[in-house]
Amino acid sequence: MTGALKYSQIVSLNRELGQKLSSRPFKIRVLTNVTVNQLREILEYSLRSEGVNATVSIGTYDNILQESRNNAGYDAIIIFWDGWNYVDGLFYRIGNFTASEEADLLTKFELDAAMVLDNLKSTPLVLLNTFTSGMFGYPTPASNAFQRFCQRADQYLRKDLPTNARILEVCDILQAISVDAAIDWRLFYSAKSPYTIAFFKEYATLVKAPIRALYGKAKKVLVLDCDNTLWGGIIGEDGLDGVILGSGKPHGAIYAEIQHIALTLQRRGVLLALCSKNNPEDVDEMLQRHPEMVIKDHHLAIKRVNWSDKATNIRAIAEALNVGLDSLVFVDDSSFEIELLREQLPEVATLLVPSRIVDYPRNFRTISNLFFQLAEAPEDRNKTEQYRLEASRQELRKTYDNIEDYLRSLSLRITIYADDQKLAARIAQLSQKTNQFNLTTRRYAEQEITTLIEATNATVYAFRVSDKFGDYGIAGAAILRRKDSRTTEIDTFLMSCRVLGRNVESAFLQYLLGTLRAECVETVQSAFIATAKNGQVASFYDEAGFILTASDGGTKNYAFDLLAQALPAGIDYVSITQSDE
Repeated sequence: MTGALKYSQIVSLNRELGQKLSSRPFKIRVLTNVTVNQLREILEYSLRSEGVNATVSIGTYDNILQESRNNAGYDAIIIFWDGWNYVDGLFYRIGNFTASEEADLLTKFELDAAMVLDNLKSTPLVLLNTFTSGMFGYPTPASNAFQRFCQRADQYLRKDLPTNARILEVCDILQAISVDAAIDWRLFYSAKSPYTIAFFKEYATLVKAPIRALYGKAKKVLVLDCDNTLWGGIIGEDGLDGVILGSGKPHGAIYAEIQHIALTLQRRGVLLALCSKNNPEDVDEMLQRHPEMVIKDHHLAIKRVNWSDKATNIRAIAEALNVGLDSLVFVDDSSFEIELLREQLPEVATLLVPSRIVDYPRNFRTISNLFFQLAEAPEDRNKTEQYRLEASRQELRKTYDNIEDYLRSLSLRITIYADDQKLAARIAQLSQKTNQFNLTTRRYAEQEITTLIEATNATVYAFRVSDKFGDYGIAGAAILRRKDSRTTEIDTFLMSCRVLGRNVESAFLQYLLGTLRAECVETVQSAFIATAKNGQVASFYDEAGFILTASDGGTKNYAFDLLAQALPAGIDYVSITQSDE
């Protein structure tokens, strides 16, 4: 996003974006033992360009341990810890340390790192730089003392990393753009400010993936063209034997690599779709019969293979999968099609297959970061099958004139879980990814969910949905906070779009209210906080009988009197059980 922009341009554009964005600020604090002041504007602009209302502040120079104690209110903290300045002049002094002094230094670092991570255990997201000796370029096969220190420090950081922490591979940036492009040696020696604008741009790109995921901006669907995208050549003209795919033909291995990367994403929960101007029969033959095809029909959530324009088909894909257009990434070899998408559907991220085909895998891996998730859950591995089962449900739906009769035919069942630590990762993931049926759109990291589960003044609920066709998995959650013995607040109430239109949310809410009444709670408070995507649930609490108590801008506050009001009617075609696990 920063591309070839000069730093002065980034500063100006960042200021403009900061004035336009009105969503809740995403607060990032950078704790560092080197000078990184220019990172603030670059990181803010990089994130704001994608709709994340980031505000970045830089901590006091070389005060990481002390400042890690004062971290309340930050959504993410970056530990920009450089090994070469862990001790003043360490990168050249350590060569004269004794083995005992080396061991003592590593022990000191391990104690410092453990304390910092413990201090930040309540922070939703912590990002830590790896230590690297790469900038000093030791071109010998034998390791040296500073290399050993960096390697052992990194090994310690990776061992038993807390669930709220992620490692940033700084050495990858040095390798990608070169040490000469990343380091300004004049400022390194004069001000301990070695990093260039080019480095900070790459660093911001590295940071974006986990922050985008926590903010609910991770992509969900990878849409692929076919000819000269999944394979080389044109299936309708070259035939099954003439297309380029696999190691037996020039560049064939490149297309095989692309398919393997896409399949890896699919197994992590990304939905794969085809959008191609082609004869459906030709594409089906390729999927079924070509021996080098890695992606098969059962890996695909949906196909749109016809002669309609790509924009129309992309809209249809988003509608069929019930996701926003900004959840899609589209890959095509045609600059015309890519420009059409950028003009008509600017929300869709795009990748043009490069004219120099050897650059294709590297570029494709770059867009893979758009799908980064902080946590993976069992539901991710079954997501494509769940969407395919949904197609069977929709076929059944066509045989019923009445929606209620159709829903009764499904034999809907929900299983409710309370404070189940095994589900913390999935509940966090739902909070980060769910936008449409999400009453407050509060995002939580796994560590935060774990803390809430352990808290005595909160209960974290999740529910699983199944029917006669199969299991939807854990599809919804609620976080309840007890304000006092008489009052409980619904902090979060959300549900995956995969189970919309089945009234399971009403059955879940009725269960929660009944449980709270049994616990002698008198008043339930709740809120609807409007976003660009959750308009469909704006009247959810009104329809459930909650009383509007205040309305301010996009926020509506409600209360339900458990002593005076009747509970919402149950849904007779949804059976409810409580898990005893």
